[in-house]
Amino acid sequence: MKNPFEYKQFIGYVPEAAALPEYLTAYEFLYYVGRIRGVKDNVLKDRIEELLKMFRLEDKKRELLISLSKGMKQKLAFSSSLICEPKLLLLDEPFIGVDPEGQYEIKFVLKRLSEEGCAILFSTHLLDLAERFCDRVAIISKGKNVATGDLEHLKQRASLGKDTTLEQIFLTLTKEGENGLMDNRRIDDKRFFKLFRR
Repeated sequence: MKNPFEYKQFIGYVPEAAALPEYLTAYEFLYYVGRIRGVKDNVLKDRIEELLKMFRLEDKKRELLISLSKGMKQKLAFSSSLICEPKLLLLDEPFIGVDPEGQYEIKFVLKRLSEEGCAILFSTHLLDLAERFCDRVAIISKGKNVATGDLEHLKQRASLGKDTTLEQIFLTLTKEGENGLMDNRRIDDKRFFKLFRR
């Protein structure tokens, strides 16, 4: 690339709490982002309609952003990150404030993007989600990268067994499990909820 900023056109980003301009409609916001990102007008209108449909926001396109729920705003922020069809997608806690149906839609889109060759990097505290969707995981504690690799590598690194969860790996590698609450055994739901009913 001749221009060092050209790479930006291949990157999509969704912050944890997107500050959207509430005086715009959903359609105007996506149009605005598309023009800033350099999407040609003849392509942009179809792309906006496609994204609104993908996230089931077609009936909200003429509504002001101030009137949308937090989950709808998050889906709209997600849509805006895809307006330029990125090759790299950066997501910060993308499921916060999104209802189960919206989470399902986002997961479906992420899976499709991954299959199409888009690299996806997201930060999350939802370790079960990371365990199900990520090819590779970086465990970060107190600002430091503790371990990086696929789940099998991390299990070996933590010296834990085959049925180990990412949560157990995290607790072991960050030494949070040493306080006696974590004994490296899988906790079944009945035992877990019994602990909190006492």
